[in-house]
Amino acid sequence: ARRGAPAGAMGAESRRRPRAARRPALWWALTGLVGRAAAETFVFDEVPVPPGKTLQTQFLFYVYSHEDSPAARSGPPVVKFDLGLQKIREEGEGHSIEGYQGLEALVLPRKDLWALVDPSKFCGHADTQGKFVFHEDARPAGVVRHEISSSHLVEEAEMTGRSGVYVLVLTNCGADLTNVKVSGSVSVQNPHGFLPAIDYPKKTLFGTLAVLYSVSTLTWLYVALRWWSELYYVQKGIALINITGAIECVLWWLFYYQWNESSEFNSLLFLLAGLSTLWKVMAAFRAVLISSISAEPFTVDDEDSDDSLKVHVALVLYMVCSFNEMTVSAFRHSRALQLDFVLMNAAPPIAVASALFLWSHVSLARAITLMKERRHDADVKLFIRSQAILVLATLGGLIVVLLHVFDPTAGDDFDQWSSHWFFSDGAFQLIFFASLCAAMFTWLPSQSQGHEYSQVSQAGGDLIGAPSEMVWDSEVDVVDDEVGCGKKVAVKPMRAAE
Repeated sequence: ARRGAPAGAMGAESRRRPRAARRPALWWALTGLVGRAAAETFVFDEVPVPPGKTLQTQFLFYVYSHEDSPAARSGPPVVKFDLGLQKIREEGEGHSIEGYQGLEALVLPRKDLWALVDPSKFCGHADTQGKFVFHEDARPAGVVRHEISSSHLVEEAEMTGRSGVYVLVLTNCGADLTNVKVSGSVSVQNPHGFLPAIDYPKKTLFGTLAVLYSVSTLTWLYVALRWWSELYYVQKGIALINITGAIECVLWWLFYYQWNESSEFNSLLFLLAGLSTLWKVMAAFRAVLISSISAEPFTVDDEDSDDSLKVHVALVLYMVCSFNEMTVSAFRHSRALQLDFVLMNAAPPIAVASALFLWSHVSLARAITLMKERRHDADVKLFIRSQAILVLATLGGLIVVLLHVFDPTAGDDFDQWSSHWFFSDGAFQLIFFASLCAAMFTWLPSQSQGHEYSQVSQAGGDLIGAPSEMVWDSEVDVVDDEVGCGKKVAVKPMRAAE
């Protein structure tokens, strides 16, 4: 590799949007192309050479200068070109790629795009035909350019410009080339590592959340495991949510850590972490829905409920729609996707989630009404508090959607990048964890509510334990032995702490 100095570069908004950006998001995920499109490395995969006298924008890089980087571990940011020309079909017809000139890749500040490029003359004047040139009055700064040839040269160059969004541009100022594609990659390493500048704080976010979920998981299991066989369905669901949340945050932290250190966008980690996030939400909805629609909300079994199939079908639909939207969000900013495209992919999961919230509210209201008719006052209090938590979670969900879809922090103003973590992931994660903590406090198992079974006195007579025909009834508090010496066995049912 040879290290080159920054040179003049081009910039121009894409004359035509790359077709790949319009493909279904799940196609990107399943074929592994998310990794190629979302990292600070853009891989040219089956990208034909642009027609002669045209230019195309391909990708956006979010770059911190050495002075502005929150965790500078090296010198200035570096861009690496590893590009060449290759025939699409060896036996096919087409132009020769030997000695071809006029094809260049350039990285330049996005906000200076049209100031640097004259759309009508970017391929030169009478004395510079076949070579890309800047606007006559332009003074290019912070721009890097690289000539692409059949020899597949590798070049690295320091980016000496200011912090900002940089655009990768592919321009062909030569003749039309058929049966020829660009192969290789262009990557940018920030002073803090390979993570895009807007994503770097997410490593700290998920590291912190992994610790919080681990603490909440251990705390809940410590309290609940002693009474596991007698826990309510909701209480077991809370345990599952905590465990899933801890696994999810560890996976996300590993994903961002590996990406930052090695430049590798690990598609497998992305898949596992994303599905863990969705499974956590699905477990929360399932705990609420299956408990509230059952005639026996405290003792219901997931498999015994007649309505459990409907719940699971709705949750699977939510998972599919949400993973599609999550995949779009992964390369939303690097591909500069339009808001209408983002909304088109966000609408299905928002609709399904809204239906699940509405179903949960209606089911809880019916369960509360039924308990009031049965005069189960303690149970009514638990479900009223649960519905209050659900109301707050619903309002929080609305805020999360607005922040996520209309995120203003990924623009050219790098001072706002430090807040991007909150709009993209932080708001959802923090609101969900706060709701989980509130549910844990509401449903916390308590010895004072009937968990403790008193020991049988062994003084003055034979030991009498729990008879085989003991009746577990909420109306029975004590079983007396008229023959023995006043031995007692408590048979109170377990209640969550009020």
